[in-house]
Amino acid sequence: RGITHSLVALLASLFFSAYALSVYAGGSGVTMVIATGLCLGYGSHLLGDFASNSGIPVFWPSKKRYKLPIVLFTGSWEESIIAVSLWLGAAYLYLKCFL
Repeated sequence: RGITHSLVALLASLFFSAYALSVYAGGSGVTMVIATGLCLGYGSHLLGDFASNSGIPVFWPSKKRYKLPIVLFTGSWEESIIAVSLWLGAAYLYLKCFL
């Protein structure tokens, strides 16, 4: 876990995805919704790694890793609850925005 798990990468992904979508989607109103959805997915991945035992280098290029005080382990029941909650939240937002 390096630069791709940092705040720099999250902000860069928001900027570049919004820019690319505005260029290729012709600046439609859906552009920021899609870019925000991509970044929310990426951000939730980073949050999951932030909650893991090894943490993430939030302020890359500093190699110091940060993690939540209470960590989760892969395959635990807590991880399953969080994953299902995120899937349900994503489905709700999808239905609310696009249907």
